[in-house]
Amino acid sequence: MVTVEWYLRYQARTYALAASVGMRPNLPHLRGTPRQKVKTGRYNSASKVVREALRLFEERDRIRELQIQELRKKINRGGASLERGEALDGEEFFRALGREERELARKRKPA
Repeated sequence: MVTVEWYLRYQARTYALAASVGMRPNLPHLRGTPRQKVKTGRYNSASKVVREALRLFEERDRIRELQIQELRKKINRGGASLERGEALDGEEFFRALGREERELARKRKPA
């Protein structure tokens, strides 16, 4: 079970480790966070707060990895289209983009 005390000791060890390799994270503002979350009644214990935080951290990492994979796919599709000779003229693309932006701005202006 993760207690508030354990969490604070863990945070102190993490800070000490980071400091030993030249990093100085500023985390004092987070010390009371588990207790505050428990006081709201949403969580039964500090360990549940920490567990939820770690779950969200992992979820964010998974989402980021999926975004990176999707970006790599788009880059590969773009490279393949270039190899097939389906490239766009960059200057014409940006001129068209500028025209679209001006048109959208014109439509947004009140009459």
